[in-house]
Amino acid sequence: SIFPVSEQIFELSGDTRDPKILFAGTHRGLYKTSNGGMTWSLVFRLDATGITLAQSRSTPNVCYLGFSTGGAGGIAKSTDGGDSWQPIGAADIKRAVHLVQIEAQNSEIVYVRSDALYKSLNGGRSWGNITPEGGNLNVVGIDPHKPGRLLTPDTGLHRPPNFIESTDGGMTWQHTSSLTVPVFVL
Repeated sequence: SIFPVSEQIFELSGDTRDPKILFAGTHRGLYKTSNGGMTWSLVFRLDATGITLAQSRSTPNVCYLGFSTGGAGGIAKSTDGGDSWQPIGAADIKRAVHLVQIEAQNSEIVYVRSDALYKSLNGGRSWGNITPEGGNLNVVGIDPHKPGRLLTPDTGLHRPPNFIESTDGGMTWQHTSSLTVPVFVL
């Protein structure tokens, strides 16, 4: 069908392989088009207050969807390019999800920003809290060129350094003032 009128759109994302495939996260769920927006299908239905989508660059059929429904939220995963979705991580992530990011070289490593910073090493089957003490969760960067490198502004009194950095995917964090490579916001 044609994209529904009066949808509140939270996010619009393009497929990494095909410019005619688009996703629109709305207050009614996730829509997908395969023909550049001429027709849209509702592929994940929910009443949402926020939706965020991430598609793996290394395995483009793998996508993760984070959503918020008021103060609650969750994660869903697709292994068929966004045509079907399965809820994951319900035991670990129960609060509103603000952002999802997939490690560039490994679609099994996923980061989620919710009430804390979470990481999965197994495609979302289980999650661990890797929130750094004193970190600013409104801005978390992941280095697309160095797997496991994360940065967040230091909200403590450590001036300088100005950032908290992890080089092991959030297992440990160190204070730093170095920003020598480009990062993408998580």
